[in-house]
Amino acid sequence: MLRRLAFALMLSLVASLTVFSQIVPQTVFPFPQIAIGQMGDGNEFRTQVILTNPSEREAFGTMDFLDDEGRDITLWVRSLRTGELRRVTGVLPFRIKSGVTTVWELSSADSVRSGSSIVSTDYRDGGNGVRISGTAAYGIFDERGNILSLAGVGASGFITDAFVPILDDSSRAMNTGIAFTTVLPTTIFFSLLDDNGNTLATAQASYRDGIHRALFYNEIFGRPPYSRLTIRSVRIISNNPIATIAIQMAGNTLTSLPVVAIAGVSYKAGDAPLDLGGILRRRHSTMDLSAAPMP
Repeated sequence: MLRRLAFALMLSLVASLTVFSQIVPQTVFPFPQIAIGQMGDGNEFRTQVILTNPSEREAFGTMDFLDDEGRDITLWVRSLRTGELRRVTGVLPFRIKSGVTTVWELSSADSVRSGSSIVSTDYRDGGNGVRISGTAAYGIFDERGNILSLAGVGASGFITDAFVPILDDSSRAMNTGIAFTTVLPTTIFFSLLDDNGNTLATAQASYRDGIHRALFYNEIFGRPPYSRLTIRSVRIISNNPIATIAIQMAGNTLTSLPVVAIAGVSYKAGDAPLDLGGILRRRHSTMDLSAAPMP
């Protein structure tokens, strides 16, 4: 239980490999993990979100903050460009001028909690359709605000079929965790494969939109971990796109593992395969994003 809690809270301390080898400007992209809050020893988690507008037009849109059940997170958002500090619940409207990079730092005076974020400039979510790119930097800060640990991860892609490598050895406290976020009601099918690619176990679960989960692979299949070094693969197939990352944990050491995409969605303005209106449009229906403040 303690290791699972550590995985859920510490996922954000490492850079994960995403579906794309480079950060490609898009109109919608998720960060499958954010972490904020006080750790109880004077240190705290903060998340910095870095957005760049490489287009020739100003971009406006929203950044949504969701907990594990898809509910609004209330947090403090500080612009590192202007120093402005705002208390935000759920949604941060933004505008970014052409050629500009902006950085927001997310924090909380409450205890540590995790969740996810979705950035959108898409027309259907209230934005103006300009493609932007994003990176998140996750860190531990001391009570004076000094950085103790910091790691970055580019925004994830959306996958519908992928492989995740698994390394497991309980004798060395080694295991592999998988975290994912849904953006639409989704059924996910998991298959554990052996050295010959044969299926050892299967599992499936259905989730509504906006759900975030972080689990060790053996918890997904209801199996105990292996007692000696074992290398396996997990195949993940979903009927709607999800954002996912994989982390190997060995004691207190965390290492990112690649999510090898077989099929997915690169979302751009006007794309039909993925409409995030189900989760975002309900939240943005009364917003005038063109009037959002500059960071």
